[in-house]
This record gives sequence, C-alpha cells and structure tokens, in this order.
Amino acid sequence: MSSLLCAPRAALARIVWGVMKPVLVVVVVVLLVAEYVSPRTEQYAEAWRLEKLQGEGAMLTSRSGWQIEGNSVYRFGAIRADDVVLDLTRYRFDDRQLVEATYAQRARWEDDAWRLENVATTRIYADHTESEQTASMGWDTSFTPTQLERLLRDIESQAPSELWAYAQFLEAQGLKNDQALLYFWQKMLMPLTMGSLVLIAASFVFGPLRTVAAGTRVFYGVVTGLSFKYVQDLLAPASTIFGFSPVWAVLVPTLACAGVGIYFLRRNG
Repeated sequence: MSSLLCAPRAALARIVWGVMKPVLVVVVVVLLVAEYVSPRTEQYAEAWRLEKLQGEGAMLTSRSGWQIEGNSVYRFGAIRADDVVLDLTRYRFDDRQLVEATYAQRARWEDDAWRLENVATTRIYADHTESEQTASMGWDTSFTPTQLERLLRDIESQAPSELWAYAQFLEAQGLKNDQALLYFWQKMLMPLTMGSLVLIAASFVFGPLRTVAAGTRVFYGVVTGLSFKYVQDLLAPASTIFGFSPVWAVLVPTLACAGVGIYFLRRNG
C-alpha cells in the first residue's frame, strides 16, 4: 500500500520539478540582466535622452539627495553625466550647533579629487556671522561620483551589487539602510519567490482543488497572488518600524506560500 502511495507522489514531484526548471532558468536570466545589463542601459538611455533635450553634460538625474558625513550634512541637487555635481550645500555642526553653511554652484571630479566652484561660505558665531565668496576650492570628502550617483538615482533601478554596496555605505555612515536591503533581498531571493508561487499554482492543478470548477480555481489563484503581494507590501514598512531584518519581509510570505503549496500537494498524494 505504501509503495502505491509513493508512486503518485514521485510522479507528481517529477511534474512539479519539470515545471520548476524552466522557471528557475528564466529567473536566473532576469537576475543576470538586473545585475549587468538593465542598470547600465537605463543609465545610458536616460543620459542620452537628457543630453538630447538639454545639450552636452546634461543632468543624469533631477532627484536631490541628503547625506551625512562626520559632523556635516550635505544636500546634493543633481549629478550630471560627466560627474559634475550641481547645487551642493554643506551644513557643518559642532555639538549639534550649526557653525558653517557652504554653498557651491558645482563640484567637479578631476584627478581623483573634487573641486568646488563658485563657493559661498557663511560662518556662524555666537554674536555675528561672516560671509566669504570663493571662485574655487578643494573639497575633502570620502564621496566618489559612483556613490553620489547611487544616492541620486532611483533605488529600484540599481543592480543587486550596487544595492548591497549602498546599504553597507549607509550603515558605515550610521544611517538606516532598510530600504536598500529590502530591494536587495527582493532581487536576490527572486528564485525562491518564484519557486513558491509555482508550488501554489501546482497545488491548484494537482491538489484538492483539482475537482473544482476552473473559474473557482482562477479566483483562488488571484486571491492567493494578491494576498502574497499585500503581505510583502505590509511587511516592508513593518521591518523599518519594528526593527527586524528586511530579509524577513521577503522570506515570510515566500516560505508561507511554499508551505501552503507543499501541504496541498502532499494532501493530494
């Protein structure tokens, strides 16, 4: 009797694995494209479009960004395709007191160093302020054009390796890196996520619902897919609020989906 029960389960496992293999191949190709192709082509396409509209050296992105380095807080207006930062503002603090504000019209990356142009500096004292105008001056910072480009570029379009490097950079600066890690784990765990969805789909075909009308199975499938998406969307901000690792925001619905699929498949066997 046990051998008779094992035979259908073995056949079912072969069918599910046969469906899973092409899905995993597609996912691996998607991961490779997301890592090596998509970020570069999107960046080049955006730079080409903006340069056609605005001319040579057009802005690579119009998104502004804030960053902390030591006792300074920076605001970056934009970075151009030729590694020129526009509208740079630096606020320097001493024991939480603002002591200096510096504005530069642009910053150029030359010979592995930054050079500020058209700089206006205001120093703040207890009883007065002093202003100074400078045509050009050096900028001593650990920021590189690559780091600033990641800061200003849409985080969703970054490659997994870029997201990981950006997350580590934010952590080194003492800043929250939950969002970068969330997108990183979503991309890296995509094979597991797709595999769990395949198991759910297989359970609708071969599981207890196989005798139910096709329309009912489609309805259950839509509800399951939406539930999976909504749980992931809810856990993403919850990881920031409650302080648990963003990897669980991706893993929990994925493992739950896989567990339900395996349960229904075994129930059929």
